[in-house]
Amino acid sequence: MMTSGATRIIPSRLDVGNSASWGGNGVESEEPKVAYFKIVRASGGYRAHYWSGGRLVWWTEVYERKVGAQNAIHTIKQHAATAPVYDRAQAA
Repeated sequence: MMTSGATRIIPSRLDVGNSASWGGNGVESEEPKVAYFKIVRASGGYRAHYWSGGRLVWWTEVYERKVGAQNAIHTIKQHAATAPVYDRAQAA
């Protein structure tokens, strides 16, 4: 955190232009702030996460083997850009 007179300037977690990622404790993180996939351990196996802008926006079911999470990521990367959108929300 930097200070400027009485104004405190706190680095934004969504500041993609800044190459340094800051964790909550002021220590640099290795993870980027742009969109990325992450495979994490979950109870009973592995799960794929999709992060964007420093926020978790999508995750998979738990797969027994890591290759299941890898396949889910591959499928999304291959098909998401051309997938149609079906809006089932009713207008108020």
